[in-house]
Amino acid sequence: MGYLSKCSSLLKTYLKRRFGKEAIPYSHQLETWKKLTEVVNEDLKVIVLKAPTSAGKTEAAIIPYIYQIVQDDWFIAPAVIYVLPNRSLIFSQFKRIKNMIQLLLPEELRKRVYITVDIGGLVGRSTQSPDTYPYYEKTFLFGDIVFTTLDAFFYSLIAQRTFLSRNKTLGKALFPVGNVSTAMVVFDEVQMYQDEYYYTPQILRKLFEVLYKNKVPTIVMTATLPSILERKIFKRSIQTSPIIAERSPYTRRIKVNLHTHEDMITRVNALVTELITKNDTILIVVNKVKRAIEVYLKLVRSIKNLNADIDIIHSRLKESTRWKREEKLEELERESKRKYSKKILIATQVAESGLDYNFDVLITEIAPIDAIIQRVGRVGRRSGEGEAHIFRPEDEKPYTEYIIEATFNAISRQPEKLKKAIDNLVEAQNLLDTVYRENFIRELRGECEEALSRTLKLLDSLGPFLNISVFPDTMIRTRCRTYITLLVPNDIILKNIKNMLKEPSLTIEVEKNVILGSTFNLNYIGNDIEQYPFLRFDNKVLKVDIRRGDYKSMTVQLEVQKVEQVRPLEVYIVNPEWYKVHNGYELGLLYR
Repeated sequence: MGYLSKCSSLLKTYLKRRFGKEAIPYSHQLETWKKLTEVVNEDLKVIVLKAPTSAGKTEAAIIPYIYQIVQDDWFIAPAVIYVLPNRSLIFSQFKRIKNMIQLLLPEELRKRVYITVDIGGLVGRSTQSPDTYPYYEKTFLFGDIVFTTLDAFFYSLIAQRTFLSRNKTLGKALFPVGNVSTAMVVFDEVQMYQDEYYYTPQILRKLFEVLYKNKVPTIVMTATLPSILERKIFKRSIQTSPIIAERSPYTRRIKVNLHTHEDMITRVNALVTELITKNDTILIVVNKVKRAIEVYLKLVRSIKNLNADIDIIHSRLKESTRWKREEKLEELERESKRKYSKKILIATQVAESGLDYNFDVLITEIAPIDAIIQRVGRVGRRSGEGEAHIFRPEDEKPYTEYIIEATFNAISRQPEKLKKAIDNLVEAQNLLDTVYRENFIRELRGECEEALSRTLKLLDSLGPFLNISVFPDTMIRTRCRTYITLLVPNDIILKNIKNMLKEPSLTIEVEKNVILGSTFNLNYIGNDIEQYPFLRFDNKVLKVDIRRGDYKSMTVQLEVQKVEQVRPLEVYIVNPEWYKVHNGYELGLLYR
């Protein structure tokens, strides 16, 4: 039995053990496995796999690596680095691949496979970590299968993540860069990196060039990639090997209802009450956190007699809270774990990818066309049937007016195309290219323009003797907008806040896991503290430096300082009055 046959056998075994069904590999999976053999035999090209949602892209990338473990035939690479756009996707894929390894490998082989999440900063997770989230671990991209963000991958590649102290530079590049150079690198959901400036796609292009020139096997995967974005990412300097699954192996029957003159908030109670009687699961997706909380509060008062469980997930919740709610979704997939017969989930953009859960109904606001395709793609994943209700948003934010109007026009003129686009890549591409045109891209100005210029210059200059310290950290980045990390204070921190406000600085010791689970990131919008009312304590902002100390220690020291300006990439304490809780249930940071 050859390589392709054994990969096919592994996939069949996995699907049988996980879903209890007989299946054979899809043609695009077989083609991906075959292309990998060509890539490692000096016909180096970047593999670009385009397939609809739920078409097995993850298995296409990971099964060949599992083949290597089973056969002890390491012809591709000794490790996989799996790059994803956000933490929600990362932890979802981590659990999925961990489960795949458990189902396919005997115990003696499982023990040898080190699967880890390395997203830099404060949070990490591995197969050796405790089962409870969160757990701190920073591996510098070392492991057999490593899940990471674009930011952590980028800063590893340019040698700004290291074991050494900040005032030392010798050997900075050796460990993380070495791990990249000996791995197969997978970039999944690349369409999620686009922005109105196309800043990050230009960084991606340079990263792909670096990997291509250094002969690192690379797979790029997507379900919805506009042609304009594809042209930005893949220039002539990169040879690609495209694999296109034009149609999903199955076709769903989704009824799409476009509510052009109704407000979702006004209709949501009556609509959910009507739909929940005929369906078990409803997904509600809105474009802003404030709107999500508003929908939750409106519904939670009206569904008490419907025997329905209702949850909210968005980006302004503590990491540990989001994790627990996403874990609960997985438990609900197993019927024996159900406490309620019905499930309603309210979410923001975090629901567009990574939620491996079947919904019967979608209620959503209009968003960019690729986001809409992803949202509708959450429906009917198991049953093959469902319905979607699409409303106009109260305004265009956080998107641009052009993209919202262009999407609305595309959907309203040809609603049938949206139904087909869920499982048909050709129809999806036509819709995407109708919306995303050259006039979508805004001209970079000011700080973003300077940051992009510096970052591209750095990537062009990558080499073993580059002194990275000549580039200011804040001017080297993968995104136009940077972020700050917010820490929701626990009881120990709250008790010390009065002292913090009296002293120039204060150091306290707290449990590491508690702190790591109490953070989330927020877009940086300038240094004026007036723009961050949720950070203010008596007109002061409290900045936190986390002194980790010994790697194995279960505690950390927090050095808290009063500051008069907010800086990007720093940690700040949230005023708990702005982090809303309703009847003991966390709603998250309510602002704008």
